[in-house]
Amino acid sequence: MDRYSGWADISTGPGAPRALERVRLLVAAEQARCAGVGLTGAGGRWHVWVEGTTVGQRTSVLPFFKSLGSAAPGSFGVLEVERVDPGGTRAERWVMVRGSVSRSEDSWDRIST
Repeated sequence: MDRYSGWADISTGPGAPRALERVRLLVAAEQARCAGVGLTGAGGRWHVWVEGTTVGQRTSVLPFFKSLGSAAPGSFGVLEVERVDPGGTRAERWVMVRGSVSRSEDSWDRIST
């Protein structure tokens, strides 16, 4: 089982209208798979949030998070994933900086067993 929570602030730099449309399409597709995702806007800024749990078949929210960065370069955000396996629980932190997503160096390897 995975539990996840994250957010991304969408870049409003050059090409923003097309980037925002790509992000809207990604969010709509993810909403069909996971109810815990949304896109909100205020004051000219756009924010994507995602949270939920996967059970059974292992599906990951990470490809969606990475696709946000590809669709809107310049965006930033954080995704926390807690993986619960028979061997224990691991937490991973994925960080988006200027649209590029990488695993954070200060992620916990194990938080409990």
